[in-house]
Amino acid sequence: MPKRGCVAASRGPALRRKEAYARNGSALALAGALRCQQCNGQLPQDERNWCPACWASRCKICGWWTTGMRFVARTQFSDGCFALEGWVCPECIPPSASRHDQAALCLAPLFKIWAQGRREDSGFNCWSRNSSAPPQPARVLWWLFVGDLGDVLAPGKLETLGIGAVLSLCPERHAEDLAEILLDTRGVELVSVVAWGDRNFHITEEAWPPARAALAAWRQRGRRVLVNCWRGVNRSCSVVLLWLVVCEGWTFLDAMRAVTLARGTALTNHSFRLQCWRVWRELRLARRPACAWRDIEQQYPDDDIASSDLRWWQSRASSPT
Repeated sequence: MPKRGCVAASRGPALRRKEAYARNGSALALAGALRCQQCNGQLPQDERNWCPACWASRCKICGWWTTGMRFVARTQFSDGCFALEGWVCPECIPPSASRHDQAALCLAPLFKIWAQGRREDSGFNCWSRNSSAPPQPARVLWWLFVGDLGDVLAPGKLETLGIGAVLSLCPERHAEDLAEILLDTRGVELVSVVAWGDRNFHITEEAWPPARAALAAWRQRGRRVLVNCWRGVNRSCSVVLLWLVVCEGWTFLDAMRAVTLARGTALTNHSFRLQCWRVWRELRLARRPACAWRDIEQQYPDDDIASSDLRWWQSRASSPT
C-alpha cells in the first residue's frame, strides 16, 4: 500500500496557517464571537464575511481571512450547472486561472445522492439514498460510468447496464476476495487502486497512473467500465475527470460539468479539483500557446462557455463509433 502524501508539509507554513485560520473561524462562529481573524476587529452583525477595519474578507471555499481576494462572478450554464459567486483566496483559485477555469473550480452541486447529503453523516443509514436523485450509477461516456460501492454490490445492476469491469478506488471498504466473487458469479472484472479521500492525498500522482492503465486496457477491449469509490464524490469523479481531460481531449470546464451532471455532488474536496486543474493546465500549455486559448474563450458567450473548439472531441467520445 503506497504512503499517503502530505501536501501541507510540502507547501510550507502558508497552507498550515491557512488551515489554522479556517479552524479558528469555525470555532469563533460556534462561540458567537464575531471578530476578524486578520485584525481581531469587531465584525458587523449583518456582514460576517467582511471586515470594515482592514478590508479583509473570508474565502468562500476555505474560510481563510485575507486581503488578497479576487471576486468570482456567478455563471449560469444552459445545462443547469452554475458557479457560485463570492470572494476567493489565491490558493483556492490561482491567479493564472482563466474565466473558464474559475467557473469550473467554483462549480456548485446540483443534487444529493445520499439522504443526509454526505454519506458519512448518515450513520447507520449510510446505504439510504435520496429518492429524488437520478438513477445511479451515472453514464458519462457510452462505456464509462461513475458511481459508489453500493452500485457495485447491488445485485443485477451491473448486468442491466452491461458493465463488464469495475475500477474500485476504495479497497479498504470491501472484502479482499470481492474480485474473485464478481468474476465467478457475475463475470465482472475488478481492479482495485488504493486512494484516499482527504485533501493531503496526491491523487494525480499516486492513483491516476494505475487507474489510467486499467481504463485504457478495458477501453481497447470494448468493455463498459464503472469507476467507484465509497461515496462516488471525490476519488471516482477525479479519475473520470482526468480521463476526460487527458485521454478524450475535453476542457476542464467540460469535464467538470459532465461529472457534476452525472453525480450531482462531485469533487467537494477542493484539493482534488486543484490537482486536476493543474494537470489540465499543463496539457493546455503544451498543446497551444496561452494567447490562442484567450482568443478561443472570447468567441463564446458567458451562458455557454464550455465547449470551445473541442466539441468535435465530445461528439466523438460520446458515441461508440
